[in-house]
Amino acid sequence: MKEQPLYYFLLELASNFFQELYALGARVIGVASMPPIGCVPAQRTLDGGIERVCDETENQAAILFNSKLSTLIDSLNKRLP
Repeated sequence: MKEQPLYYFLLELASNFFQELYALGARVIGVASMPPIGCVPAQRTLDGGIERVCDETENQAAILFNSKLSTLIDSLNKRLP
């Protein structure tokens, strides 16, 4: 069986959390996107080399996650009035 990428797990957790909030009566939920994690100081120190450059692979992962999160939120907005 092929293992799912980590972002599927994170999106499932987010979806469940939003639906639990909705079931408790929440109707307006603010959601912040993931920042460019390849540019946070720890990532730059660990993977940025001597010049401490941003890790573009990590930034692309954040962009992918944010895209999937946006799709999830659109889906939940249509399903939950």
